[in-house]
Amino acid sequence: MKKILSVIILIFLMIVSCGGKHITQKDFENSMNALQKGNISEFVGKDSEAAEALNIFSEGYKKITYKINKVTTSSNESVLNVTIKAPVLTGVMEEVQKKSMQNVKNLMGKSGKELEEESKKILSEVISQKLNSPDLKYDEETFDVIYTKKGNTWELNSEKNDKLLKIVTLGIQM
Repeated sequence: MKKILSVIILIFLMIVSCGGKHITQKDFENSMNALQKGNISEFVGKDSEAAEALNIFSEGYKKITYKINKVTTSSNESVLNVTIKAPVLTGVMEEVQKKSMQNVKNLMGKSGKELEEESKKILSEVISQKLNSPDLKYDEETFDVIYTKKGNTWELNSEKNDKLLKIVTLGIQM
């Protein structure tokens, strides 16, 4: 009888632990996995402009690791306490500015579209160099990711997720 009771308790614990993820936890995990795989469009949806902007960081996203520590949910807010370790690309904008100044003669007389393309190219090169540097630094931080319920859907609260935004931009001040 004791053995049967032990097996039943074990099965019950397995069922409870396997099926209880909140929708916000699933969304966060799916988003982070998409970023890590370089599937930027899954993260930002149909916003092609945002996907193009974040695509510059895709190699850095592959280096991100995360752990969900705890999920707390009320009727209209879900808080995911997470620990994320991500590369930090400090000094990128200064380096881009320096390279742009070195190329100023080549940029003279170019159209706005050509200047934009050249700026993206320089930014991509600098980010790639930083990410492949043996001196690449990482930042590990534990913080809360806040979702707010709007109608029947849960959305990341853009006003309360500054630390997540810092992670998504790999620490670059834009």
